[in-house]
Amino acid sequence: YKKFFIEKESKPETVGRPFLLRGKPGKTGIVLIHGYMAAPLEVKELADYLAGTGMWVYVPRLKGHGTSPDDLAVRSYRDWIHSVEQGYVIMRCLCPRVVAGGFSTGAGLALELAARISDLAGVFAVSPPMKLQDASSRLAPAVDVWNRWMTKMHMEGPKKEFIENNPENPHINYLRNPIAGIRELDRLMDAVEQGLAAIESPALVVQSQKDPVVDPRGSEKVFEKIGTDDKKYVLFNFERHGILLGRGADRVHRVIGEFVGYTEKKTS
Repeated sequence: YKKFFIEKESKPETVGRPFLLRGKPGKTGIVLIHGYMAAPLEVKELADYLAGTGMWVYVPRLKGHGTSPDDLAVRSYRDWIHSVEQGYVIMRCLCPRVVAGGFSTGAGLALELAARISDLAGVFAVSPPMKLQDASSRLAPAVDVWNRWMTKMHMEGPKKEFIENNPENPHINYLRNPIAGIRELDRLMDAVEQGLAAIESPALVVQSQKDPVVDPRGSEKVFEKIGTDDKKYVLFNFERHGILLGRGADRVHRVIGEFVGYTEKKTS
C-alpha cells in the first residue's frame, strides 16, 4: 500500500484491506471477489449478509487494487487469478465446502476458478464482463500496443496510458483506468470464455437489465456456455452496474444467499 500510495488519489487503507468473516462450524466458505478498479469494500454488504446466514466469507484483495492506478497498470490478469487462488486455499482449510462468487471482473475470476477446481460446491457470477458497453475498452488493445511501441522506440508522442474513470462508487473505485489494465481484462475474458464449458458445479448468473458497463447479452452468453445443467440466470430491472450496493441490493443478496443455501443442501 505504501509503495504505490498517491496523495489525494489512493483510498484509505481500510477500503482495500482483505477480510474474513467467521461463520458457524461446518458451514460453507465463500470466496467473494470484488471487481476491476475496485476493492474489498465493494462487496462488504453482501459479505455481511452471507455471514449473517452463518456462512464463512473471505474477501481477497486483487493485486493492483486498493492501492493506486499505477499499481494496477503493472499487473497482469494472472496476478488477479493468484489472489483468488490464495483465497480459495484459505477457505478450503477452514470449511468443508467452498463456493466462489464475485462481481463484474470478480465474477469472471470466480468462473475461471470454477473451470479448474472441480470440487467447488458452487459458483455465482454477478454481471460477468464478457461484453463491455464502453467503447474505450474496445480501443484499449490498440492503444496499449501503441504505448509499448512508443516506449520501446524511446519516442516522444501522444502516449495515452490512462483514461478517466467516472465510477458509481468513487469512494471505492479508482478515478483513472490504466489502458494496460483494460488489456488484461480483455485477456481474462478470453480465458474465462474458453473455460466455461468445463464448469461442473452448480452455477448462478445475475445481471442488471440496463447495465451501462456490462452488456447483458454478454452475461447471457456466459450462462449459455457454462457446462453444467444445474444453472440459473436471474435478471434484475436495474439501471446501474453496481447492483450489490444501493437501492434494491438486498434483493440481489437474497438470491445469492438462496443459491448458496441450495448448494449446501446439495453437498451436505
